[in-house]
Amino acid sequence: MKKLITSGLFVVCTTLSASTTMPSGDMDLSWVDEHISAIAQKRVGISNSKINSVNNPMKITIVKKKTKKTGPVVKGKKPKKVVVKADPLKLKAIMNSKALVGSKWYKVNDTILGYKVVAISSDKVHLSSKKKKKILFLNKTNKSIQIKSK
Repeated sequence: MKKLITSGLFVVCTTLSASTTMPSGDMDLSWVDEHISAIAQKRVGISNSKINSVNNPMKITIVKKKTKKTGPVVKGKKPKKVVVKADPLKLKAIMNSKALVGSKWYKVNDTILGYKVVAISSDKVHLSSKKKKKILFLNKTNKSIQIKSK
């Protein structure tokens, strides 16, 4: 009896599925073709000259205003220009037996503007030339900062 019911059910299902029409491979996909044709059109970008005219967002530009600082104007005399030069023998730092003088690191026996580096200690540098001797000291501007080594 079970076999008869299952085989009957099987026959009914197969006949029903055969009678319903399955869509063939030519389903209505015209909308897909429209979207593809819209995407396939050649896109126009920005010209190189337009790209080159845009400011670089990573570059910081600082504009300094020119100010004139002159003394009182005296008739018949032009005000003197005061030129302040950075001291090339300014000791900025000492680390690992090397000294930062100006913008360059020096060690013992190096030459700085005609002076030979004789000794480097924790807070000063001894320089000597044939005629003069100089000692460059570190400026202690902030006493609240302390560097300790182990």
